[in-house]
Amino acid sequence: MNDPSEQPLEPAKFDPREPAASLEGNSNAGKSPRFLMIVGATCVALLFVVFVLLPGWVDSPETPAAIASTERPDSPNSSPMPATPKTNTVAESARSPFAEAQDSKARRAAQESLQLILELQETLEAREVTLWAATEYQAALSAAETGDQAYREREFDAALAAYKSASEALIALETSIPSRILDAATATAEAVDAGDEPTALNSLTILKTLDPGAAATAALETRVAAIKPVQESLSSAETLADREQYAAAIEEVETALKLDPDNIPAKERLTVLQEAAQNARFLQAMSDGYLALEEARFGDARRLFNAALNTRKSAPEPGAALLELESAETAAELRRLQREGLAQEANEQWSAAVKTYQQALDIDGSVVFASDGLKRSEPRAELSKALEGVITERERLVDRSILEKAEQTLKQANTIEEPGAKLSRQIAEVTEILNYARTPVDMAFVSDGETDVTVLRVKRLGSFLQTQLTLRPGKYTAVGIRNGYRDVRINFEATPDQADGPIAVRCTEAI
Repeated sequence: MNDPSEQPLEPAKFDPREPAASLEGNSNAGKSPRFLMIVGATCVALLFVVFVLLPGWVDSPETPAAIASTERPDSPNSSPMPATPKTNTVAESARSPFAEAQDSKARRAAQESLQLILELQETLEAREVTLWAATEYQAALSAAETGDQAYREREFDAALAAYKSASEALIALETSIPSRILDAATATAEAVDAGDEPTALNSLTILKTLDPGAAATAALETRVAAIKPVQESLSSAETLADREQYAAAIEEVETALKLDPDNIPAKERLTVLQEAAQNARFLQAMSDGYLALEEARFGDARRLFNAALNTRKSAPEPGAALLELESAETAAELRRLQREGLAQEANEQWSAAVKTYQQALDIDGSVVFASDGLKRSEPRAELSKALEGVITERERLVDRSILEKAEQTLKQANTIEEPGAKLSRQIAEVTEILNYARTPVDMAFVSDGETDVTVLRVKRLGSFLQTQLTLRPGKYTAVGIRNGYRDVRINFEATPDQADGPIAVRCTEAI
C-alpha cells in the first residue's frame, strides 16, 4: 500500500461540454483559437500525468515490513522504525520503463531476502538468541535496518546487499548452534572442574536453552550441583596432605569423586596423593630398614627393605640396601664366629673351635682370623683327642705300639708352654696311666699238660702244668686248645697289686 504522503496528485476534473457551451454562447468569434490552444495544452498535461507520472506513483516503494524488534513490546527501549518518505522528483518521473523494470526486479529480490530474514529471526528468537549471541544478533538486525533505509530511498541494490548481509549473519548464527552446544558443554565442564560455580551456572543455562533434553545436559547439571561439596572435600584433602596425612587426604578426594566421578582435577589429585602416599611409605620403610640394619636387627631390616622394594619396584635404593644388608649380615656373622672361636679356644674346646673357624672360611675364604685360628686349633684338637683316647682306652696300652704312641702324645703335650686346665688334667691323667702301664706284673699260670695255651697279643705258652709270665698292667685273654675238647678263653687283668692265685687254663669239655 502506498504511503499517503506519496499519493500522486489527482488531475483537475475536466468536462468537454463546458468548453462547447462557452464557445456557442460567446459572441466574440475572434477569441476561439486562443481557447483551443488552452484546451490542447491541458490535454497534453493530462496525458503526461496519466502515462508518465501516474505509473511511477503507483509503483512508488512502500516501507518494508518492520524487522521484529529483539526487545519485548512492552520494553521501554522499543520504538517503531521511523518512515522516511521521499518526494518524487521530476527526474524520477522521467526514468525509462526499462529502468523502472530493473528497479522492480531489485525491489522484489530485496523483499524475498527480507522474508528470509523474518523467518530466521523468528527461529532464532524461539531459541532465545539474545541469551547466547546478543551482539552478533543485534549486528544482523542493524544490517537489516540499513537495508530498510536503502529500500525507502529506492536504492534497491543497496537494500538487497544489506538484507543479504543480515540473512547471512542470521544463517551463521543458526548453523552455529551445534558448535555452540558443544562449546557450552565444554565451558560448563571446565568451570565445574575449576570450581567456578557462577560461570558453570551461566554456561549451563545457555546449554539448557540450546539443547534442553540432552542426556549430557542433565549430567552436567548434576555436576554443577555438586561443585560446592566437591570443592570442600578437595580443600580438606589439601589441608590433610600438607600435614602428610595422605590416607585421610585420599579418602577426601575419593569422596569428591563419588559426588562427581568426571571431575578431572579430583582424578589428577588422587593420582598425585596416591604417589605421595606411596613415596612416604617407601621413605619410611627405607628409614626404618636402615635403623634396623644399624641395630643389627637384620631380619627386620630385610623385611623393611623388601617392603620398600614392593612399594616402588623400579627404585634402585632397596636393591642397594639389600646388598648392604647382606654385607652387614656377613660381617656380623664373621664377627660372631670370631668371638665364638676365641671363646672356644679359651675353654680348650678345640674341636668346636676348628668347626667354627672352618664355617667362617666357608663364608669368606680370605678371612685371616679364621685361617690363623684354624692353624692354632687343629693341632690342639688332635692332641686333646689323642690324650682322651689314652685315658678312655687305657687297656689298649698292653700293645707296645699303642703304648709307644701314647708316650709320644704325652711328650707332645708337655711341650705346650701355657697349658690350660683341661690339658693339664689330661697330662696328669695320661702320665699316671703310662706309669701304671709300664709297671711289670708277674702272672702265674697252671694247666693240665695237655692243653696248648696262648696269651693273645703276647706269647704262646704251649702245654704245661705250671708257668709264669711277666706282663704290663692291662687286660689280657688266654686261649686253650686240646684235640677232642672244646676250646677255652680266659679273660684276666694284670695289675701291680695282683692278689688272685694263678690263672688256670685247661680244656676239660670233651667233644
